Amino acid sequence: MKILFSFILTLFILLDSFAQSSNIYILRTIRFLPVTKLKKALNLRKSDNLSIAFEELNLYVLELNNPEKYIPDLNNNPLVDFIEKDEELVLRQTPDDPKYSEQYALEQIKASEVWDFTTGGTTYMGDTIVIAVLDDGCNIYHEDLFENIWVNKMEVPGDSIDNDNNGYIDDYHGVNILTKNGIHKSLPHGTKVAGIIGAVGNNSLGMTGINWNIKLLPITDILTKSRIIKGYAYAYKLRKKYNDTNGKQGAFIVCTNFSGGVDKPEFPEDDPRNIAWCEMYDKLGEIGVVSVVSTVNFPRDVDIEGDMPTLCQSPYLVTVTRTNKNDNFDKEGSAYGKKNVDIAAPGQKILSLRPADDYGNGGSGTSYAAPMVSGAIGLMYTVPCKSFIKKAVENPANLALEIKEYIMKYSDKHPDLKHKTVSGGRLNIVESYVNLLEENCSELDFRDLSISQIYPNPAHTMVKIKYETNNYHKHKIIVFNNLGQVVFKEIFRPKPYDVEEKIIDVSQYAKGIYFFSLISNKNKVTKRIVVF
Repeated sequence: MKILFSFILTLFILLDSFAQSSNIYILRTIRFLPVTKLKKALNLRKSDNLSIAFEELNLYVLELNNPEKYIPDLNNNPLVDFIEKDEELVLRQTPDDPKYSEQYALEQIKASEVWDFTTGGTTYMGDTIVIAVLDDGCNIYHEDLFENIWVNKMEVPGDSIDNDNNGYIDDYHGVNILTKNGIHKSLPHGTKVAGIIGAVGNNSLGMTGINWNIKLLPITDILTKSRIIKGYAYAYKLRKKYNDTNGKQGAFIVCTNFSGGVDKPEFPEDDPRNIAWCEMYDKLGEIGVVSVVSTVNFPRDVDIEGDMPTLCQSPYLVTVTRTNKNDNFDKEGSAYGKKNVDIAAPGQKILSLRPADDYGNGGSGTSYAAPMVSGAIGLMYTVPCKSFIKKAVENPANLALEIKEYIMKYSDKHPDLKHKTVSGGRLNIVESYVNLLEENCSELDFRDLSISQIYPNPAHTMVKIKYETNNYHKHKIIVFNNLGQVVFKEIFRPKPYDVEEKIIDVSQYAKGIYFFSLISNKNKVTKRIVVF
């Protein structure tokens, strides 16, 4: 019965999408014109519905009552760059398997280690970090999600008025692109994706997202190409307004996540309609937004066979394939491409949220690998130094590129990903974060590795070690006795602005001489101490 219900629900969604898009076209003009002027210039009837999709790229959505009659004339109109029939998108998941319930993926990508530094939420300057999730729907009222759903402070909820004059009514918690309001369908796919990025952490409920405190902006009913254009435009305008008003309005969107696409389309260089899609990522990047997308769930080389939007060459786009529970490339269900697939992340049997305050295995697919990368990008913006985050104001586009570079460069390199992805690696959040921290925070006081003080000496119960370090990578403290035997070992990571100090209990040690070694990378310092 459950399977039948799921099938009927899926069929309903697809039929709804088909009904909405059967006479809908995407139109691009050679220059932007207001809707009323463009309708007149194109000789459209009053009953033909024309709306702006992405103003900066001269993209519109046109619904025609009699397309067979008007399409030839539109194709020949000198104002028209191209017109194409709207196209359905495919969400990139495979079926659930309820036997697995652990969040193994968080350990693979080292999320728990980065949480020693940050759990997400705001920048060092206090900006609220936002990730836009473009998907089919989302249960924004899920018990483990609602606290992290973005709020549009320029909108009054429930008054049926477009208070902020953006063309959408009551978009207080994001927007449904189809219905033009803030009412989202409570669907599994988008709820799972949102949960992976930002299920509330440390709240004694269910699971935790990669970001414990991020703000998620749901942009839903993204089931056709025309709607994803409008969805990206919605995110673009919010971030641009934030930039233009110095944070007084809009939203500090640092990343968009879309886990869907079109299988085997024309290559962008061969089809100007797909070039327009790719240009959206450039426009978002110019204002500081990195876009993350998932590649297709078939074992194929997209460099040869194609995929959208994986084939877009925008430097601000991160394309993601998936690894399995054994931390290997999932060759049976994932696409690859040495030129066009950037990075891998776990995407097999991923635990996440389900609608109706439920939890369970989120299934498998690149749909669940992409939001791990998006979640990582959100965490990167919390680096605790002013010199870094000032870049978000002074040059947001360069900062977006820099964030992508660190995600790619410091991924864990795997032999089976070397010729399948650009980076040759699987996401490693803590290495990306720590290296960005060390290389961009000039105000942090990095000093050569040393033990500056170790006391009391001689000692009887506790030994306090004060140290200095030149990095935030893993450090070891090893204690040897006079025979060279290891009696204590600890691995830790220093944290910015934290006390550089370790306390070791020696009350159970036999009396004698001991050697305390601090090791970082290839550097090692040792101090001698007497226990009595």
